[in-house]
Amino acid sequence: MRGAKFWYDGSPYSGSMVVEQPYLDSQLAEQLGIAHGSHGEPVITEEALRTQFQELNDRGWQIATHVQGDLAAQEYLNILQRVYESLPESQQKEFVTRRHRLEHGLLLSKEMLPAFAKLGISPSFHINHIYYYGDALNTELLGRERSQEMLPVKSAFELDMHPTLHSDSPMFPAEPFSLMQTAITRRSREGTAIGEAEALSPIQALRSMTINAAWQLGMEGEIGSLEAGKRADLVIVDRNPLNTPVNEWRDIQVVQTILDGN
Repeated sequence: MRGAKFWYDGSPYSGSMVVEQPYLDSQLAEQLGIAHGSHGEPVITEEALRTQFQELNDRGWQIATHVQGDLAAQEYLNILQRVYESLPESQQKEFVTRRHRLEHGLLLSKEMLPAFAKLGISPSFHINHIYYYGDALNTELLGRERSQEMLPVKSAFELDMHPTLHSDSPMFPAEPFSLMQTAITRRSREGTAIGEAEALSPIQALRSMTINAAWQLGMEGEIGSLEAGKRADLVIVDRNPLNTPVNEWRDIQVVQTILDGN
């Protein structure tokens, strides 16, 4: 056993994501059972998470934590800082290099990213919130102001936080090129632009699904890029993504998968 995962809060579609400002009152919110004025609530108390996080960090484990809302992110940051500050200086350095991970990060604020980066936290973003539910978040659950600020992937790149993208499979299809297309275009399935200032370049999108993912697992010396001495893990696709219009990336097909040269 090398690591553990915690859920600090839940989903915006159940009202269990912890937010600073309440969910909007809307027909969709009512259908989802989100009460008027709801801010969501944590799955685990701050003290319980801090205690367990510190215990597992002391064992040398890597820890991933499901954090969605903006208030959840601030509370999680407070927990991490308390754990970090309680450690001797030599162990503080180990903490920063452990590559603990924040997962989903829907309303993780870009203003908070430097503090997380200082603690060595790397984010993995559930980017297809934008594609599948961007319009609902924009108009019925969070509102335009919050929606335009969500999923700050580009800002995490600029801070060298090695961000990645994930699909939350099996809740959503595990389709890497779909994730990358959304990260580049920042468009919902209906075509609405959401947070275009955080759009990735094609190269950044490819890094987020390859070498950055390997880095988050501490395996960048073995996988994640094509280099002498690494495993021959790769896919062959039916076209060159960099020569393909971005709005067609979802159509790219894998024709062969090679694992460790086989």
